[in-house]
Amino acid sequence: MEVYMAQLTSIFILEFGIVFHSVFIGLTLVVSGEEFTVLYIVIVFHQTFEGLGLGSELWRLGNFESPNTVVDAMVKTALQFKTTSKRKVKLDV
Repeated sequence: MEVYMAQLTSIFILEFGIVFHSVFIGLTLVVSGEEFTVLYIVIVFHQTFEGLGLGSELWRLGNFESPNTVVDAMVKTALQFKTTSKRKVKLDV
């Protein structure tokens, strides 16, 4: 149970960091001007890797038996995170 709580705390810290710096990403996009398109593309890739990181932490928390399940869970989490992050950035702008 102690290991589970430590992993859960790790996920909460990671998620807090992601949410906290997303505010600055939104502000950067608002003031970017001509560089908006390039910055937006970079942020989409950045959010994908954040989603993979979050997915791998969630995977460590669960008990997945098959490697295919692990990859599926990580990819689904990354895609969901990327999709919701793009919507959130559009709302910030």
